[in-house]
Amino acid sequence: VLARRKIGFLSSSTGLYGRLTAFENVAYFARLHGMSELALRQRIDELFTMLDMHSFASRRAELMSSGMKQKTAIARAVVHSPALVVLDEPTTGLDIMTTQTVLDFIRGLKAAGTPVIFSTHHLDEVSSLCDRVVVINQGISAFDDSLSAFSSLSSNGDLREAFMTVIKGEAKSCGKSM
Repeated sequence: VLARRKIGFLSSSTGLYGRLTAFENVAYFARLHGMSELALRQRIDELFTMLDMHSFASRRAELMSSGMKQKTAIARAVVHSPALVVLDEPTTGLDIMTTQTVLDFIRGLKAAGTPVIFSTHHLDEVSSLCDRVVVINQGISAFDDSLSAFSSLSSNGDLREAFMTVIKGEAKSCGKSM
């Protein structure tokens, strides 16, 4: 239970309660983490500003767009200011504007010194957000090193080419079992 309070986790499913509003969903999880009413209201206001959520704070989750649901789920995952944030494909299926908001939010976490682990198939996100890259292929860590080491697997720094090099087993430096 103590470890859970130090981690913010976003799974591929939003896990929101459809009959609750964005505010109510996030507040519910804040209370589960033992936050006071004053602290949760301040933190929710801060998150809703960062994630551009004020316009739908009173909308029930069942009536939200995919992007609204994803932003709400992210706010729910980090409302308690965890020491570590784990995000499973946080931008999958989002429109360009919502994706940018989410990526800016992740950059903000990183700038504040919060470690963020996230899975993605979007290599442009990897290049703009990551310090380290881990490629998992069929349950095995096929690469685990810095972004620059990953990029150097390609003749021209292309991350898709580097990824294919790892997946094809041509990368020399990194196979670790999970």
